[in-house]
Amino acid sequence: MRPAQREGILIPKRYDGLSNVSSWSTRRYTVTGFVAVFILVFGLGAWSVFTQISGAVVGIGVVEVETKRQVVQHATGGVVGQILVKEGQEVNAGDTLIVFDDTFDRAELKVIESQLFPMLSKRARLEAEQSGAAMPTFDQELVDRAKTNATDASTIKMQLNLLKARRETRDQQIDQLKERKIQVDKQIDGLTSRVEGLERQADLIRGDLKGQQELLKKGLTQRARVTALERDLAQTEGSREEALSSIAEANAKIAEIQLALINVTSQMREEAIKELNETDARVAELRERRNTILATLARIEVKAPMSGRVFNTSVHALRQVIRAAEPIMEIVPKDVNLVISVQVPPNQIDQVHVGQHAVIRFETFDRRHTPDLAGKVKRVSADIITNERTGQSYYTVQLTMNPGEEKFLGPQAEILPGMPVEAFIQTTARTPFDYLVRPLTSYFGKSMLER
Repeated sequence: MRPAQREGILIPKRYDGLSNVSSWSTRRYTVTGFVAVFILVFGLGAWSVFTQISGAVVGIGVVEVETKRQVVQHATGGVVGQILVKEGQEVNAGDTLIVFDDTFDRAELKVIESQLFPMLSKRARLEAEQSGAAMPTFDQELVDRAKTNATDASTIKMQLNLLKARRETRDQQIDQLKERKIQVDKQIDGLTSRVEGLERQADLIRGDLKGQQELLKKGLTQRARVTALERDLAQTEGSREEALSSIAEANAKIAEIQLALINVTSQMREEAIKELNETDARVAELRERRNTILATLARIEVKAPMSGRVFNTSVHALRQVIRAAEPIMEIVPKDVNLVISVQVPPNQIDQVHVGQHAVIRFETFDRRHTPDLAGKVKRVSADIITNERTGQSYYTVQLTMNPGEEKFLGPQAEILPGMPVEAFIQTTARTPFDYLVRPLTSYFGKSMLER
């Protein structure tokens, strides 16, 4: 074996061959490493340039019905007496949901009616006195109630008896006045006859006096005879004047009696008119109060305004107080389409538009057995919405599931309004290179702006 020389050292020939093998092995690994790095860098570069990664806007929301749910309210409220439905129960339009306690209202109604119907009976009697009708015309409702209500029947009978008694009293007064007038008329007749007799007597005395005066002039009679006749004539004429004065007094009495007759009739009518005005005012007040209570009793039952399913009921116990216009429960319509309403931040709304594809994930269902469903953007709110309680601002985006997607949930899974949902609204696809470069270009673009 010939020795080989390396850097002044004699090496046997067999060791030189081993050196060549080692040198080749090192170069091979080095080349392999460079090739691998090149492939990796080139591959990553190609992947970052040509690979498309889908972006998404994430929205959190709930399932809603396409037709808005109906809030059940009551105009006046009340105390709950009966609860006829429960959460999730299906109801039809017109079904009674709850019934308010009407004990207080019915007690107050009874008190008002105990005053109103006697007033109506009294008013009918006063109207008859005013008009002079033979019989009062009673309110039809009062007449109908009197058929079954002894109190109302007694009220009508009492007013009829009162009308009869008042008219009898009036008639008696009229009869008495008429009797007085007859007596005065007879007195006048007697006085008139006396006047006539005194006038005839005076005429006779005048004739005798005239004859005696002629005889006295001739001296054929005594002066005393003439004087006696003159005295008789004066007495007769005086009696006649007294009778005429009595006739005048009697005629004045007749005028007074006639005026009294008029007053008896008109006084009853005037009293009826005065009482009728007061009664009408009282009847109007009682009717208004009664109508208010009847309207309240007519609304004692809270009925379903539409067919659907009961949700978000706030009535949980009897005797619970419901305030006026307070939401009692909500009814979700039956057989309507469901939509998903999610909230999108204002800084991402520019990436959302109608018709955009979305992935819908139901948080309620088991993720291991429930797939994500496909849908589309149906509507985007025209303006921003601010939550008054939290102060958070957002846009409302409405999504719909693609036809047939619900079958992937399985027969046991039912989508109900109010379920929480997470939606991934797919945006324009971008490359990894774009994700890396865009922040830099944005930064440099802003830094180059003139201030």
